[in-house]
Amino acid sequence: MSFLMDDPIEDALHTYALAETPANFSNKIMRQVRSTKNASMQFHLTWMDYALGLFLALLPAAGFLIWISLPQLALLQLEFQLQLLLTGILQPALVISLAVAGLMLFSVFLVSLNFLLRPRWWLA
Repeated sequence: MSFLMDDPIEDALHTYALAETPANFSNKIMRQVRSTKNASMQFHLTWMDYALGLFLALLPAAGFLIWISLPQLALLQLEFQLQLLLTGILQPALVISLAVAGLMLFSVFLVSLNFLLRPRWWLA
């Protein structure tokens, strides 16, 4: 859609006369806003908040338990796979993929930071 000033919709929005607001319009609206704002501003935690917190808190413990319960053969296989990754043939691909993953994580961080620091006009 074109946002030029010669756009007929844009021209109509800027030239048509505005209708007068009814009497006590703002008082009625502000009364409704106050009643809904107080009702919706109550803070409470749901079961999902507790479940997510418990899950994230138990992840390191679960990872440690899995690591110590691996058999010796599985640990040797993991060590062999790590040695294959660190050879000279695969090292450039590993470095490039880690750089791309880091760049993607940094861009997600910047987007989320932009979202968090954006002024919220609906809370004013």
